Amino acid sequence: MKTKINFFIFLFFLILISGPAFAQVDEHGNLLNLGKDSKSTAADLSGVSILYFGKNSSEPSWFASMGATTHSITNPNDVTATLLSQYDVFFIGYSAEDQYGSLTPKKTIIQNFIANGGGVILEQPSVTGYTCGFFPSGFAVTVFSTWWKGSSSSMYITAAGQNHPITKGLTTADLSGNFEEVRDSQIGAQWEILVRHSVYTNNVVLLAGEYQNGRLVFFTGNMGSASSKRGSTQYAKNMINWAAGEQGMLQGTVIDALTSLPIEDASVVIVKNDTSQTTTTAANGTYAQTLPQGSWWVVVTKNGYEPSASAVNIQRGQTTILSISLRPHIF
Repeated sequence: MKTKINFFIFLFFLILISGPAFAQVDEHGNLLNLGKDSKSTAADLSGVSILYFGKNSSEPSWFASMGATTHSITNPNDVTATLLSQYDVFFIGYSAEDQYGSLTPKKTIIQNFIANGGGVILEQPSVTGYTCGFFPSGFAVTVFSTWWKGSSSSMYITAAGQNHPITKGLTTADLSGNFEEVRDSQIGAQWEILVRHSVYTNNVVLLAGEYQNGRLVFFTGNMGSASSKRGSTQYAKNMINWAAGEQGMLQGTVIDALTSLPIEDASVVIVKNDTSQTTTTAANGTYAQTLPQGSWWVVVTKNGYEPSASAVNIQRGQTTILSISLRPHIF
């Protein structure tokens, strides 16, 4: 009885310091009602690396002024798995494929890049009838016409967009212009529609989606300095940060505090407000989990041991080591 009381006192303390949405537990000490993984957006582009396909130097320069590392190419043949692996985001600029050649032959390389955690952003192709040939299945995009209907500012943020990290908290004044006509019938079912045309409401303006470990964005405007509506700095930061994924790695080993032997099948619950991810330790006591950057609580439990909680700060592109010693229950 003493052990169970101590455990609940421990969890009550965590709830006080972490907020009411931390978690609930059952009588066996299992964590319940944990929230889903959330998305977050950093304040700038520090630490983000962008491979830019296109010749519009104003966009890479703009991104660099926000803290990003950028490199530009114009030859589709330069797109290799080795090159992409060095970057967080592959940004295909305004009319780039029309000017420099199709990226469709690089379909497998680009899709593997996305699947492995990379982000791809495609802006205003500026070709009537253009069909993206390198996005994964379910993420089709075809341009009906480069003659957009109505004003380039005639748009609204959808209900999904109001809660998405790219557009949450922004207004249409922050967005890039709508310079292509892309209809509902011309996009894949896996897209989340964040912005629509406010008059011709079957026309989409901004799409976002997740494919395996990576993310995709398509929008009908462009962020070049010559654009009549390039969008705000915050909009660009939100979009690129979201596409980059803002991921870091947490790993470590859980051992017995008395014997120093590894503990297998310990539950490792990583929590931030109503967001959580759960993993278990391997036979050698090790665990690893990819996480969005930010501050997290790591709660480790195992039958027969006192629970442990530790605070960690995950940084983009870096591995944080957190090894934990659990003390056996004293009966």
